[in-house]
Amino acid sequence: MPQQTNQTLQGLVSLIKRHCLENDTGTLFLITEKSATIKLVIDEGDIIALSYQSIRGSDALLPISQLRSCKTRFYKGVKLLPTTQKLPSTDVILDELEGITYNQDTTQFLPLQQNTVDAAKGVGHALQSVLAIVIEETTEFMGPFASVLCKKYMGELSDPPTQDQIHTVLSHLAKDIRDEEKSMQLERNIMLRLK
Repeated sequence: MPQQTNQTLQGLVSLIKRHCLENDTGTLFLITEKSATIKLVIDEGDIIALSYQSIRGSDALLPISQLRSCKTRFYKGVKLLPTTQKLPSTDVILDELEGITYNQDTTQFLPLQQNTVDAAKGVGHALQSVLAIVIEETTEFMGPFASVLCKKYMGELSDPPTQDQIHTVLSHLAKDIRDEEKSMQLERNIMLRLK
């Protein structure tokens, strides 16, 4: 029987990376503090399937961001989920998990709740407020991996960011969305919230 270990989020990210780097095949079970189960299937070092309760695919990454600690168990050679899920590459998933770890460690915990965004907005348009709004709006168009791109593009902005800097970030995001209508809608949504 595989050994069960307790992990913090940072330790969990390291564990997943190790299984990927070692080209392992199997299913990693995570048992949360509230006894919910998360399954992550790895095939020869690639993450091929995710689930959290009834949520499957990349949306299952969001519950991982809410973990403070969990129990893990890796079943080598066992793939317990259907492998027909559309997921980003393993590198992108690992980047997202590292981004979540970074945010938790700096108390910029994602995903941000609506009341957090509204409260931050009330103090003016400080960088954290703008970042929260941009991530929230971009997630609607790009899914949970939007936070990685937003942090990448907004990492060097002044505090508070200038309007030109915000437009530059929106230009980068528009290229990633690759749909002119959706890009324009995203820009409208963000600019309305920043007024």
